[in-house]
Amino acid sequence: MTSGVYTKVDENPLGVIEQRLSNFLNPIKPDPDFVGRLQKRLVTPPLVTVETHSRPFWLMFILSAGLVCGVLLYWLFGRSKKTH
Repeated sequence: MTSGVYTKVDENPLGVIEQRLSNFLNPIKPDPDFVGRLQKRLVTPPLVTVETHSRPFWLMFILSAGLVCGVLLYWLFGRSKKTH
């Protein structure tokens, strides 16, 4: 034996869930000013700009190049001393 609720489950399960939720939850009416401010904040892009600095990149490049040159010179002069 089935009740009317179970018959609705077979036809429209989302409708039954919505009906049960509406029995448990009390709908509220949000403040229109709050909704408007929230919508404006979500739709408009922020005015924050992110600054980028190119100096750290160049500094790291110069330090890396100096390190590579130093290792290369050490390797070349170190080899020449071992052969003599």
